[in-house]
Amino acid sequence: MKIIIAFLISVVLFSCTSPRFVNSPTAYNANFFKEKGDFKISASGSMNLNRVVEEESDDNHRERSFGADFQAAYAVTDHFLVTAGGLFRKETDKFYWDDLISSNTENKVRYNRYLLDIGLGYYTAMGRSKKHFFNLTGGLGFGKASHTDNGFPDLRSRTYDVNVLKYYLQPAFNFGFSESFKMSIAPKISALNFNNIKSTYLPGEGEMLGLNNVRGNTFIMFEPSVLFQVGFKNAEWIKIDIGLNFSTNPTNRLFNDIDSEGENLHSRNFLFSLGTSFYPFAGRNR
Repeated sequence: MKIIIAFLISVVLFSCTSPRFVNSPTAYNANFFKEKGDFKISASGSMNLNRVVEEESDDNHRERSFGADFQAAYAVTDHFLVTAGGLFRKETDKFYWDDLISSNTENKVRYNRYLLDIGLGYYTAMGRSKKHFFNLTGGLGFGKASHTDNGFPDLRSRTYDVNVLKYYLQPAFNFGFSESFKMSIAPKISALNFNNIKSTYLPGEGEMLGLNNVRGNTFIMFEPSVLFQVGFKNAEWIKIDIGLNFSTNPTNRLFNDIDSEGENLHSRNFLFSLGTSFYPFAGRNR
């Protein structure tokens, strides 16, 4: 219960400085497999809900995040599967202050993220009906992240580029209420490493923003997701996927935000995803 409360607080509280986002959650896509030979390809678009803080607040901030996620999965045996996927994110944060130059009245930070991942999973039925399944998937993601950080009207510009390694372990509980409606709950744990860092921030700026802290550290995040899958009668090969994807902020200690010590690294805490899954062999066993 304490973990859940801490997570909810981290989602709703705002920082009094400009956060720099080092992570965006992957749009979860469940593998509703039942037997060897099951195969699917999925694609989805993702976005966060625009957050607009009232003008009276000291934290005037607008954020936008758009992206796309792709996944393919195949059941190698009646209990083991392999996955491969990727994501792209394009994000913008606009702050009505600049924490690097106090005379500025605006700060824009723009991000690009690319990540590919591969994984191996295990699945088994929960109960004799074989309608509900438990999955356990682990994998590795690798890619790049970059952002540009500009202040106005006294123009100043910073850039930050890193290579990203992301390890994950994802249990999932898949509920097949019918062929037309399924749900999956997946409490994912992820670990982030950054390398090949190229930054134009001044040393004092990197320290204040927490960016100096990424070198040589591994950051842990709790990234739970809920996915609803809706199908169509006489068209079992195609499904609509609706996802709610969450993330805590990165930390050196599980469920303990490093922001408490003055660093300012964050993850996008929520993404909504909408997509489609294709099951080319659905007519064979569904």
